[in-house]
Amino acid sequence: MEKHSEVDAELRIDYDSMCNKIAKELTTESEGIARNYATHSMTIVQNFVETENYRRMEEIITRKGAVLVKGPPGAGKSQNAFHYANKFRKEHQQSIVWRVHCKSTREMHLSYTNLMLRLGIREVIRYSESDINECIRMMFDRVYKKLTEDEYTQHTHLIIMDDMESPKTAQEVHEMMEYFIIAKNIYVIGTSQHRYSPMLTYKYGTEVSKMTDNEVIELFKLDNNTNDTTDISEIKELAKKMDYLPLCLALAASYIRITKTSIGQYNKNWSELQKQAHEISIEGKKFDASYILTLEKLEKDLPESSKKLLQYIPYLNNNTIPIQLLESLLEYDSSSTETDVNTLLAALHDYSLAAISGKGVTRIIAFHSVTVWFLDKRKSESKRQEERLFLLRHFCYYIDNDARLTETMNRNVKFLEHACCLLRSLEKNGGDSCFETKLFECYLCCSVGVTFHLYGNTQVSADYFFKKAKMFLLKLIPHELKIYEGLKERNVDMSSVENFLRGNDEIKSKSNELFRTLTRKAREIPDDMIKKFVLMKYRSCRDIRLLREYGKLSETDIPKNQIPEQCLQKLIDCKVILPLEDVKEIFLAELFATIMYNHSKNMVFIDEAKDENEDSSIDSKTHTSEYRVNKEALHEYHYALNIAAKLDDYIKEISTNLHSVRYILTKRGGIYYFMRRLKSKEITFEVIESLNEMIKSGSEKLYFDFGVLKMCKNYDLYQRCMIQNILRMSNLVLSEQVPTEKENYIQQALFHCDKMESILPEMEPWIALTSVHLDIAETYMTVVSPRAEKAKHHFKMAFEKQELPTRYKLKAYKSFVRFCYQKGEVEDFVLAEDFSQKKSKRLSDGLDNKFATCDVSSTYSSNEDTETKNKYEQKVKELSDKAKSSTDSINSVRDDYVTTPNDDMAMEEKSQERKQIISTLDRLEQNIVAKIEEMHEKLLKVEIERLDVDKRRLEVEKERLELDKEKVRLLSNKGNKT
Repeated sequence: MEKHSEVDAELRIDYDSMCNKIAKELTTESEGIARNYATHSMTIVQNFVETENYRRMEEIITRKGAVLVKGPPGAGKSQNAFHYANKFRKEHQQSIVWRVHCKSTREMHLSYTNLMLRLGIREVIRYSESDINECIRMMFDRVYKKLTEDEYTQHTHLIIMDDMESPKTAQEVHEMMEYFIIAKNIYVIGTSQHRYSPMLTYKYGTEVSKMTDNEVIELFKLDNNTNDTTDISEIKELAKKMDYLPLCLALAASYIRITKTSIGQYNKNWSELQKQAHEISIEGKKFDASYILTLEKLEKDLPESSKKLLQYIPYLNNNTIPIQLLESLLEYDSSSTETDVNTLLAALHDYSLAAISGKGVTRIIAFHSVTVWFLDKRKSESKRQEERLFLLRHFCYYIDNDARLTETMNRNVKFLEHACCLLRSLEKNGGDSCFETKLFECYLCCSVGVTFHLYGNTQVSADYFFKKAKMFLLKLIPHELKIYEGLKERNVDMSSVENFLRGNDEIKSKSNELFRTLTRKAREIPDDMIKKFVLMKYRSCRDIRLLREYGKLSETDIPKNQIPEQCLQKLIDCKVILPLEDVKEIFLAELFATIMYNHSKNMVFIDEAKDENEDSSIDSKTHTSEYRVNKEALHEYHYALNIAAKLDDYIKEISTNLHSVRYILTKRGGIYYFMRRLKSKEITFEVIESLNEMIKSGSEKLYFDFGVLKMCKNYDLYQRCMIQNILRMSNLVLSEQVPTEKENYIQQALFHCDKMESILPEMEPWIALTSVHLDIAETYMTVVSPRAEKAKHHFKMAFEKQELPTRYKLKAYKSFVRFCYQKGEVEDFVLAEDFSQKKSKRLSDGLDNKFATCDVSSTYSSNEDTETKNKYEQKVKELSDKAKSSTDSINSVRDDYVTTPNDDMAMEEKSQERKQIISTLDRLEQNIVAKIEEMHEKLLKVEIERLDVDKRRLEVEKERLELDKEKVRLLSNKGNKT
């Protein structure tokens, strides 16, 4: 493929910035993981009122751009912040409004990961558990730099640093907050139960603790139309007993309104209960009676199935619980799931126990942390462990480790954050040491890792969960850990496809031994666990259709997405499900191969993301001149493929036409992920031969995944498409390796593109559809211009078809814009330019990224400042030269076009098109000149901003000295009095 020109190399920087628009679509506030951090998750209770505390907070942030809110639990810190955020969002539609969870490093990491995706920052930052704080710091630096660039300085943004309680992250969080405060275009709200630094508290602090008498009366009037003088007196008395805490009073007002209890009677009941309340903590003591009254009323009125849902809330992410999760928890034993869930939601809303946003299937439930605390504190530890283990099994049934289908990925993403919360809870409380529990934890970590891997910009989180899954499984066979570690650094054998994919004889021997250990250990799995796993596993509609067709069952036999127990034996007899004793024996081996393959693939993606930062050309990944491979990833892959091969042999012994889907997917994936950079002509021929053999031999075979039929004839669409894609890629490689046959191999690549195009309409359910469109379009870009129209079609289809916010969609937009600049028609060229001018900084975007951002956190010496300035000026000079060269090229193109001889009719027909082209080229030329002038202005602006930062630092230092002086004076006075 042709390489980008120097001018295009500058333009491609523009592509990245254009994609910021797309990143907003990828992380919309109602879709995906991002809803846990944007305003969609910032719900407020039904009877929220703007108190004096809120108005003081709003006044401080409006005047100073930052406010740090301190107060005890239930005082309304987060509710006030969320209320302000929702008002801010309505007034600033184009702004970033984001909540950073500061309660733990893991939550902070996820907050910044999704904020990076929201901002279009595609960089993957590696980390280990020991240096996660450094990783968070690097992510913060990228986010801060992006928000303070020209494109984002046009708007004011809001960052909420919520729950700044963890002592492990206190220093880092306060430093981040200080940098956000300094930025002119970023508003900051911090919430904490503890004190901030004295200097920040003095300037930005406010305390939220108590409501006033008038506010309390207004709250009860709002809920109960209270006007009686006696009632008002009793309200004041009740408020005093509740220490004027907003959450307690909101619960009381809602309870009185719903139950029609008099204020005097509630006051009496509350006082009696408070005397009996268990004083678990100082904070809890104030809330006990309010919650006991409300929860006892709920338990009395709600149906049993609705009450059951409440017990699982403490183990979930209480801020964003999707309606689908609650419904799934009742599918086992409720015939009226939707009614029971709606009954619960109505009660929670009415009693001010939860806030509900959205409508229908998009509803999201948010519980106050104090509500969650009270739901949890009423249980014994044995009850908690029982509920955690139920949820662990539930998430294993509902979150799949094969998330290639859009339907599956959607479900995985909705449950993802809650599964992470559960895993943290199990880890924190020691979990359960039994074999079954550890196995379920291993399976869930693998499924969570797969989802993070596919989601986009979350490969680092995927890496963390794959390592945890591997750790759980290796603990079940601890003596095998050393074998794996010892083989990590062996050399790569590239003598043949087989040797490259399977590794050397020692690895094969160790894999055989490992397989025997895994099957032997699997015999300890309880029979009941395997049976329940097969029956309870939530399957996609495609998988259910497959089971019905090959199991000769009707829609009434399998009405839902789980296998009914009465159909199990028939499915086994029809060889649609393997005998349960065989499913049990290969379960660990199947899981091990799945973990190792996905982890190795994820490591490849992390490496390629790093390469993309250095060279964002899409072609470079397939056509780099130097072969590089992550040895750790390759050796994990060796184990995955060898274990999968043993699985395949095991299943073939049951029946010759039965096979393991894990083997064929792992082998195909290895060719794609590890062999696409190989430059050996012989290896490429061998790859093509191997793939053609897959096509010939796969048509009549049945492929199983965890004992259940997964792929077969007419249900192998994805497999066929991916094989054709690798054949396309291989022929393009051969077109470079064999120049004399270049045209022939290009035609072969186009033939495989045609094959892929023929099955694309059926690929709608697969999230990789976007990637397939892109690969076809890139192929058409390598041939003559008549194919350009087809390339444009596939570039457009790539981003139009992809609805999920996965890594594929951002790549699709970037590729389309590059095409418009390289080979598009006039209207495409204008479209790309318009796209660029709306959301990016023409040509100089990359220069701004590298040199022009004024980093207020930097402590450059004067020499470093000079060096940076010199580099900046050198870049401006290079851009000036490039602009001159581009201008000459534009003039040349214009002259060639205008002076090309044409007959009179041709001139008549093309006059309008010529005008459009000349107008577009003139506009481009003007833009380049304008940018050069803009660059010089920015040089001056950078110097002014540096001086301004220094001035602010001096002011801060002056304030600190004055505080120290005041402390000395106070100490002196105290000493004199003594």
